[in-house]
Amino acid sequence: MVTCIIFSLFPDIDHPRSFLGKIFFPISKYLDRNFGHRTLTHGLLFFSITVLVALTIEKHFLKITKYTLIISFSYLSHLLFDMMTIQGIPSFYPFKRNPCVIPGNPELRFKSGNFHSETIIFCILIVLVFTCKDLFKQGFWTSYNKAFGSIKHVAKEFKRSSKLIKIEYNLLVNGKTHIGEGYVVGVERNRLHIYTKTDIITIPFTAIIYSLKYQKTEKDIKAIDKYFFDVDIDFLNQTLQNKAIITLRLNSKSEIIIKNKNQTSQMIWPY
Repeated sequence: MVTCIIFSLFPDIDHPRSFLGKIFFPISKYLDRNFGHRTLTHGLLFFSITVLVALTIEKHFLKITKYTLIISFSYLSHLLFDMMTIQGIPSFYPFKRNPCVIPGNPELRFKSGNFHSETIIFCILIVLVFTCKDLFKQGFWTSYNKAFGSIKHVAKEFKRSSKLIKIEYNLLVNGKTHIGEGYVVGVERNRLHIYTKTDIITIPFTAIIYSLKYQKTEKDIKAIDKYFFDVDIDFLNQTLQNKAIITLRLNSKSEIIIKNKNQTSQMIWPY
């Protein structure tokens, strides 16, 4: 939140009477005297340099990799709102000084510093805070995928998220109804693997959906690859006991049965 607030105000560091301008008065006075307000710090060139510096610091000194994204959106929000004012901003400064505005009709744009205009914007944002609560909570892409409610979009959410996804389902697969809940643990070959604590079921993207709900949890998901060579069946059963097995590939001289608390599968492979 602090990073968001600072960089949403950062472009106005070129104005000595702004909030950040007062804090960094020598810098703001220099920028205002040599470039003027809404020039250098309101251009895409300066924005790009700021993002690159933030990305460099983040990659080399910080373990958390979200600051650059927060800085980018915070900074852009300021530029976007300034483009909606009558005077606009020179987005391509110093190459071009002509202002960029949204929309083109000046009568539809806001007056900067006008109490009436800023009150309207404030009220709109307050309404958005409450009406978009679910969007803010889940994130844009999660809300987008949930809007479609398909198994394919659940798979997309699984691939892009590092968090465990809880799913509730009522599906028809090959004439058989599957009802329950569990956690998504894998995606491959247009199929979704769901861990139900008693088994791992595989659902194809083509399954008929009666109802499907899912949400991200705060738990991280991590799959571990294990490799074994020249082991007997007892060692294998003991190693895999109480483990959620997503994929298992075996080469065996004869037919074997892998016993697991969660799964019992008969598999035959040639040596």
